[in-house]
Amino acid sequence: LECLVEYRVDTEAGLRMIDILAIDRSRKKAYLIDPTIRYHSKDPARDVEREVAAEKRTHYEPAAQIIRRTLDLEEASIVPLWFDPRAAIPLSVSGFFRDMRLPMSELGKICEAILLDSRAGAPIRHTRHVPRAPEDSGAPEASWGALEASWGR
Repeated sequence: LECLVEYRVDTEAGLRMIDILAIDRSRKKAYLIDPTIRYHSKDPARDVEREVAAEKRTHYEPAAQIIRRTLDLEEASIVPLWFDPRAAIPLSVSGFFRDMRLPMSELGKICEAILLDSRAGAPIRHTRHVPRAPEDSGAPEASWGALEASWGR
């Protein structure tokens, strides 16, 4: 798989910046991956995961169509990966990691870094939407680099 970071697509709705674009040319398929950190709602009637997914699909669908057409692909899937700063891992995220055979250890590191930042009261610092643990905390650094590299294995 080919993995492109911060890929930009100019659409009629405006410029869309895709955090991670993974392309499987042999299967003629692309994944527009957008990790998002947002708190879960205490309101039982509100489904934050569905809200995030709907927002991302609306935002990225024009870009997905352009990518599908310009790269001559059969499919371009929008993959919204929602993380809760309290380290809750939605089934959609763990399922995506499992289905794509991404290292679950990286998912654990990402969640740990998110949790450490949120518990310390520190503002969540983003690197492609994934926070880094403070240098003096001894916590592992959340890095999409390892995930990006695993796509090419």
